[in-house]
Amino acid sequence: MNDRTHSNLDLSALAEERASAQSISDLVTNSEFLDRLQLGDSIFTLLRQTVSGTYKSKCPIGDKTTLELRVDVDGRRPQHRISGDLFEETPLFGGFPLRPRAEGMGPGASAFRQTTALNIATYTRYERSFVVEVVSRAAEGGELVLTGPVVYYDDPAVTDETLEVRIKRVPLHAPAPDALARIYKNGRLIKTYLCPKLSQHYRKVTLEIDRYIGTTYPPEARTDLDPNPGGLPDTLSTANVFARSGIDMTVNEDDVLSDPDSDDAGTNWDEGELHDLMEDNFDRFANRLQWNLYGVVVPRFGDPDYAPSYYGIMFDWGGWQAGDAFLRQGTAIALEAIQGRVSGELYDGADKQNRLVLQTFIHEIGHAFNLPHSWRRSANPDSASESFMNYPWGYTGGSGGEEQFWADFRWEFDDEELIWMRHGNRNDVIFGGKDWIGNNLSTYTEPQGMVEQGGIQLRLRAPAVVDLAQPIRVEVELTNTLKVPVTLVDRLQPEDGLLTIFIRTPQGEHIRYVPPVKRLKAPGDEVELKPGHSIGDSIMLSYSAKGAHFSAPGEYGIRAYYGREDEQALMSPRCRMRVGAPYSRGSDELAHLLFDARVAKFMYFAGSERNRAAASQLEEACERFEGTHPEIVRHIQVSLGRHLARDFKQVRPKGQKRGVHLRRADLSAATKYLKAALSPVARTGQPALDGTLYGSTAQGLARAYARQGRDKEAKKALEAAINYLEGQPVARRVRAGLQADIKQLRGPGQGQRG
Repeated sequence: MNDRTHSNLDLSALAEERASAQSISDLVTNSEFLDRLQLGDSIFTLLRQTVSGTYKSKCPIGDKTTLELRVDVDGRRPQHRISGDLFEETPLFGGFPLRPRAEGMGPGASAFRQTTALNIATYTRYERSFVVEVVSRAAEGGELVLTGPVVYYDDPAVTDETLEVRIKRVPLHAPAPDALARIYKNGRLIKTYLCPKLSQHYRKVTLEIDRYIGTTYPPEARTDLDPNPGGLPDTLSTANVFARSGIDMTVNEDDVLSDPDSDDAGTNWDEGELHDLMEDNFDRFANRLQWNLYGVVVPRFGDPDYAPSYYGIMFDWGGWQAGDAFLRQGTAIALEAIQGRVSGELYDGADKQNRLVLQTFIHEIGHAFNLPHSWRRSANPDSASESFMNYPWGYTGGSGGEEQFWADFRWEFDDEELIWMRHGNRNDVIFGGKDWIGNNLSTYTEPQGMVEQGGIQLRLRAPAVVDLAQPIRVEVELTNTLKVPVTLVDRLQPEDGLLTIFIRTPQGEHIRYVPPVKRLKAPGDEVELKPGHSIGDSIMLSYSAKGAHFSAPGEYGIRAYYGREDEQALMSPRCRMRVGAPYSRGSDELAHLLFDARVAKFMYFAGSERNRAAASQLEEACERFEGTHPEIVRHIQVSLGRHLARDFKQVRPKGQKRGVHLRRADLSAATKYLKAALSPVARTGQPALDGTLYGSTAQGLARAYARQGRDKEAKKALEAAINYLEGQPVARRVRAGLQADIKQLRGPGQGQRG
């Protein structure tokens, strides 16, 4: 046999390439086979290792930097790129020699390392990342030589550096060879690194999962269920999927959370409880960048009521102050909700339900890697994408629709997403790094132009002037100005992904509001909007995953757009609002309090048992500043009232395990705060809350009354709110909800559970 014989092989029906060849037939189905033929190799030299994977230089002797190198030119789904991270190794104790590390030292000893040659303890600091996007390749003396221009993520203006990587080609059974990496500047050699191979993967991550009793860890999914594209492994798991993507993921199935002392402690979880759960129980949770992620499986999501279409969430907080910069470290799915999905015969059995569970879970992990939805990325945005980052029900490929998605879905990420996860800037991709809107393929990093509204108007309303410390809320309203009814999706919270808010600061900078959570919801919540009718919501903008956006006095402009696709988006006119300068010491004290990260979390989630000190500070602020800053106090009272009105779950140690502890609602205190929040401000004689927030607060107060058997007071609170909201914008639906609650009230003394 000779090279010509092999070059004439019929390769038109090649199966999916595999990273390692176990037989000649496997080899012929591998893209590496073709690659080596192009290099002129003979059949006797074809059985060689792939070179792709991660290499890392040892601690340097002369130079202070080490290089972690990712070579991606062969193997499974090569993206034909090279990328690297540079780290500075600095000796501790001024470089004095230390004795070898004693046996039995605790885990803290691994916080620093010792060089083999000099026996000096060092610590490692990340410096920067680069990528080679155009790779030239050649074969020289049994080596694969890869070269290309270096692009530094933090300084793309540098255009005069070139990377050369040399890797010896060796048989499959031989030890993996080192990579010799050289960096040239204007043709002059400036750096040399000898990098042993660490892994055939490009990133190494750890996923820790907890689950509530009665749920299961995301199971393996069968891929042969109808419909399917064929040619896939029989089953796939979370770790399998990421291994196929070049990510070495260790999945640690940790605690099974239970509470034998409560009949329903863990069924329905809200976002505040989930965030507390992560910060309290994530064993690897740390205030630093790390390749560690937390996942949790609970039956349901709801705040406070069960939302059957609410499937998944990616959440975390960060960017508020020095020492609080972690983001994207937590994800959760609602198993019962996902398994309840109905769509013809697509989910009519446990195996088909498991398929959707696993796809949903990996979708949320994709967000933790800082991936946007496939139709919202700047690189080839595509609603016909067969990626995890698309929604099955939003798929437009082929004939379109959910059934077609499963017929085409190959349990893969797109090439653009693989490039991002394998070769993106480390700080953009790593858990705990930059926020999930930035340089992360998202198209929505700048405000879009005005879009023709076509008979549907999008409007924002906000107070004209607010105090520096006042929580900023805007009301959003969608109005049908046509003469015929229209159907719209009623999801006007930015967390749900259909509404996007841009803020223009007094300095002229445009900032996209990024909420601390991302929700994955199934299609639904559609409403028929009659001519002249509106739907609306109240959005809290003060508390963003990116920090406090309204922390400086001056004029702000706020704009919103609504829609899943660029061409369908509705853009609102700009809403002007001025943040006043502090006019008293009390204003400064309130600003200092409400811009604190712990307090901000409490206000955003309307409660936190983990941050009890924040609750105490807010209670004190209500007493101190009622007379001088009532508008601010009213918003604090809403959060305190909502927190106290609900049962709140925590996970605490119980013997050798952890279990769910339920803090019961304090309904008496809740009614006090909620009633106070609705009271008018003396200076104006009007409530401080916008109409939507006023209505939902009145509902919360009525439910708290009803749970105490005080139905007359509940009805009175609802009727007072209905009267107050008469004729206000966006009030029609709010008033309808209040009227529905009146009908649900039972007889005296029986009360309803909210």
